[in-house]
Amino acid sequence: MATGDGSKLLEGRPTPCDELINELRQFLRDTKEENRLPCHDEEHSEARLIQALRFALDDYNYTPPQTNVTFDTYPSLALLIHGASIFALEGAGIFHARNEFNYADGGINVRIHDKTPLYQSWINNFYQMYEKNKAAIKVEANLEDGYGGSLSPYSCANRSLRGW
Repeated sequence: MATGDGSKLLEGRPTPCDELINELRQFLRDTKEENRLPCHDEEHSEARLIQALRFALDDYNYTPPQTNVTFDTYPSLALLIHGASIFALEGAGIFHARNEFNYADGGINVRIHDKTPLYQSWINNFYQMYEKNKAAIKVEANLEDGYGGSLSPYSCANRSLRGW
């Protein structure tokens, strides 16, 4: 079922603040002033950007070790924006792939919505960097959580042998 502008996506879920939505829009250069085609004000609606931010938050939380961070406690703004960019570009790439149209007449070839390979290239670049940085942050957080918190069973065995 189509949701039009995506407003149904907003119901009952945490919503990122306007500042995060603006950061993502600015990073994607998705503003009326920067879109060259007169038919596009912005490629991504606010609801689609919110969806991308939520997907990035969900992806981070469910990547082992699982966490329960929120938009307010996310460990890195850059990582959140890169993750959300991946999801936003995936959605736009699917749209362009679905609506690609080739037309030829009298030796003139016209392609409409032929941006799919460009989107795929950006997604691949962002994905590699995002996964690497996400893993590094998760490893660091996991080490910090475990630091000084667990003892080796052998440390107790040594004491019992010496009569401590």
